[in-house]
Amino acid sequence: MSGLAMADPELEAVANLFRLLADIDYRGASALYERLARDTADDTELLELLLPAAPGDRLPHLLFAAVQYLLLGDGSDPIAVFGSEPYAAFRSWCLDRRSELERLVRTHVVQTNEVGRCSALLPCLATVAERARRPLALVEVGTSAGLNLLFDRYRYVFGPGLETGRGDSEVVLRPRLHGDRVPPLSVPDVPWRRGLDRQPVDVADDDATRWLRACIWPEQQWRIELFDRAVALARRDPPTLVAGDVFDSLPAMVRSAPSEAALCVVHTAFLGYVPDHPRFAELLSELARERPLWWVSGEGAGLVPQLPAPRIERPAEGIWFLYGIVPLGVPDEPPRALARAGAHGAWLDWLDTEDSSRRAAG
Repeated sequence: MSGLAMADPELEAVANLFRLLADIDYRGASALYERLARDTADDTELLELLLPAAPGDRLPHLLFAAVQYLLLGDGSDPIAVFGSEPYAAFRSWCLDRRSELERLVRTHVVQTNEVGRCSALLPCLATVAERARRPLALVEVGTSAGLNLLFDRYRYVFGPGLETGRGDSEVVLRPRLHGDRVPPLSVPDVPWRRGLDRQPVDVADDDATRWLRACIWPEQQWRIELFDRAVALARRDPPTLVAGDVFDSLPAMVRSAPSEAALCVVHTAFLGYVPDHPRFAELLSELARERPLWWVSGEGAGLVPQLPAPRIERPAEGIWFLYGIVPLGVPDEPPRALARAGAHGAWLDWLDTEDSSRRAAG
């Protein structure tokens, strides 16, 4: 281990990511990862474990997921193993398993399927259904295992008297509702849905779902429980997923959607893994020349520049995503920023004023 003044720019770039994410991602969300990230940032040998990954995939999340994946295989938990130990124990453990970790980071990418985000997607898709007055056809890009495509099989509890979805579902989302506006509580009809991912996950594959589970931060038990329940539900009737690059494969998928449905292209926490955001927006605009579509997103504020920046006085609770709709080729429908929500769906702040007071009164 060494205090860094690195000569290798690749390692320095990785080290800076560990420092950055310790401050903006892990702080307040994962005490273990925050502590390990700060020390790993100054550890050349551990940073080198990420070098087998593609440059754009060399994220702290990837190393920590690889570690947790191996621990899960032994029936262990990162907090139990490293929570009370000095950094040296983590370092020694990783270096003893160098070849296994290097293999995992070379063959895997950071991939989550955050079911909690459905609590923001549901009212956004309900808004599209209200405006379009038609059933929805969904194409989710960056779908992972497609668990969010099954949003209409879950139950949602936004507060007393604010429940919707399937009453008998074992997957129950309970986001904290901020502010005084009430989101739409209707569940749209979705007769057709498809998912697209460069590495889609088969929910019937125990090893593949173990990797997704390993990408969840160990302190966040509520995320783990939601994931496990959603996987069990999806295994009974899995969604249709397609492997492919978004730029190569999305056009054919969009063209296969039924013409009588309102087409929605959906993504959450996806654009951070797309190096060319403008090209993606251009692709959607090109596809909208063939048929109207609704671009439904949940991303960091500013990543979808077509969405109007909301004016918000209420403080946020940690890192948040902006959810909204950008109608493309849809007459008389402007883009709308609808909500902000916690990065993993723990809370929801409904921003849209249209019909909100009526729903609250009703």
